[in-house]
Amino acid sequence: MHNSRFPTLRTSINTLVFLIITASIIIGFIAHQLYGHGLQAQTVKTTEVVEKICQETQPQYHRSVPDKELKIDLASTILELLLSLASGVEGGIWSEQGGFVAYAFPTYEGGHKKDTPQAEQAHIIQFAQEALSLKQKVSYQRIGERDLLIFSACPLTDHESIWVMTRLDVRATYVAERYAMALGGFALVIFIIGIWHIFMLLRWSRLLDSMATSIAKSLPSGGQIIASSGYRDLDQIVNAFNTFNTQIKSALEHSMNLERKLQHAERSALIGRMVAGLAHEIRNPLGAIRLKAENALAGDIERRTIALTFILKQITRLEELLARLLSLVRAIKPEIQKIDISVWLNEVISLHLEKAHSSGKALKFQSMTEYWYFDPVLMTEVLDNLIQNALQHTRHGDSVQILCTRKSNILSIQITDTGTGIPMELRHHLFEPFVSARHGGIGLGLAHAHDIVSAHGGTLRLLDQATSTTFEIELPWQES
Repeated sequence: MHNSRFPTLRTSINTLVFLIITASIIIGFIAHQLYGHGLQAQTVKTTEVVEKICQETQPQYHRSVPDKELKIDLASTILELLLSLASGVEGGIWSEQGGFVAYAFPTYEGGHKKDTPQAEQAHIIQFAQEALSLKQKVSYQRIGERDLLIFSACPLTDHESIWVMTRLDVRATYVAERYAMALGGFALVIFIIGIWHIFMLLRWSRLLDSMATSIAKSLPSGGQIIASSGYRDLDQIVNAFNTFNTQIKSALEHSMNLERKLQHAERSALIGRMVAGLAHEIRNPLGAIRLKAENALAGDIERRTIALTFILKQITRLEELLARLLSLVRAIKPEIQKIDISVWLNEVISLHLEKAHSSGKALKFQSMTEYWYFDPVLMTEVLDNLIQNALQHTRHGDSVQILCTRKSNILSIQITDTGTGIPMELRHHLFEPFVSARHGGIGLGLAHAHDIVSAHGGTLRLLDQATSTTFEIELPWQES
């Protein structure tokens, strides 16, 4: 039975895939963000910022001053505005005639700084002159133990240059870069481990499906053995199933042996009952025939005539017994016909009306269906036998009820009497030969009736009732 509290293995695998992908994406994103603060990424990003400020100062300045003269206040203002948009970047203007004529560091954390850094003045002059002589941007980088200097110089006029520079904390960027690499490696490890476990779980799932298919197709009587999967945990299940299947096969074989012995015992008991019944039914007529024959030999012609007449009756009785015995072993082949139920019931019941009336009993029938398909001759034998038994057990003044109804594609015929019922010890053997609840009965009628109904594909059974006895015939619909 499926337990809704726990997910299936497939659902668990899908959930694991989702969690692994999500965790890898999140860790990868964090690693990417950290790597963006690493030295290489920060160097590229900061260099772009520095060069952009350096290159944008000249065109913005020359929009206001078309000639090549230096207006230091305007140039300083433009440079300071551009530097204010970039944190930690400083710059200034260097002139061939006047040297350092302007300086700005608007985002300096310690306040407004106005002095050109002394340690870098020689480098600033060198690259500012180089930018003037080449008439193009010049960039420079220098890395130290603590920081990385990023510098750029661009020509402003024929004799002045713009210079811009900033410093990066090497240690901080190294830490960010190392953490980024560590997180990236961690994400990769999680991804690899996750993929490996997903692969193993999928393989387990396929093996479990294969095992389930093999178990579903296996027959306990065949003793099928499931092949080993190669996984210790799964093989414990495989071994347990194989052991169980072997035990089941052994138990089934033992059960079949017991069943064969039981059938043999039941068959022997049945044969014993049949032989005992047959011996009883034959012994009585034979004894009577012997007695009458002895009397005839010792008597006159009149006594002989009476004796021979009695002997002929007993011989007829034995012939009828043999005919019924032969009917039990003869193959029954019904000739199916379309039968008008009311007409057929009237004909069968009319054969018993005189006997019923003479014994102070009545026969009543009711049919709720018009026609059906069966062999009328054979089914008349069945109904005759059941009506005779019912009349013999029905109390004086009561009636035998015959009800014919249709249940979907089944015809039901019920014969009910008001007798004392059938003893419980006989009910399990009621349809066997030589079993009878009626005094003087041979016990072949119900067995023959049962065989006829079975040949029609139907059933004859005794209904479980407390105050009356009802036999029910059920015949399936079958056209000729």
